Amino acid sequence: QANIIIGEDSYSKEMTIDLTRGTLAGSKEVVISMSAKIASSYRAKSIKVIGKDFVIKFNPNNFNTSKVAENDHRKDAGVRFKISPYTGSSDLDAGKTALSTQYVLEANVFVGKDSTPIDYLTSGMEITLDFDAAKADMRRLKNIGLNRYDQTTQSWMLLANRADSYGTSIRVYTDRLGRYLIFG
Repeated sequence: QANIIIGEDSYSKEMTIDLTRGTLAGSKEVVISMSAKIASSYRAKSIKVIGKDFVIKFNPNNFNTSKVAENDHRKDAGVRFKISPYTGSSDLDAGKTALSTQYVLEANVFVGKDSTPIDYLTSGMEITLDFDAAKADMRRLKNIGLNRYDQTTQSWMLLANRADSYGTSIRVYTDRLGRYLIFG
């Protein structure tokens, strides 16, 4: 697990966290922590996280919920954003085939010892997942899409389809955290 702390001296310039090389190479999950002051700042620049089969680009103020804004002056308030592979069941309907790693994006606002989960972001983040195109072709899968699991309906919600027959990744903009998977 890679633990990254966004410091108050570095949030005003774009940042890339690359889990495929350097000291973070091989990390399967990442936890990014930032103060409420950073998460509520409109001067904060984008952060790009690169994994072996994903790219997630977000801005710290995606997490600027009312709880963050109310506590932006407190030193013990902030946000923890975690990106990790999901190890549970894929909950796919019969006949569907998983084509990517399933990822969970989760965040919590913390104020002192209290922690509150975030579901909706204040603005969209970009998620790009790679998928196994050879597996899709071998199984002659046609409707390949990036989906988000909806806990309320306990079903997968299509966010974007494969744009062409030769692409090996799908990109979406979303304002929701949760589980993401490409299947066909």
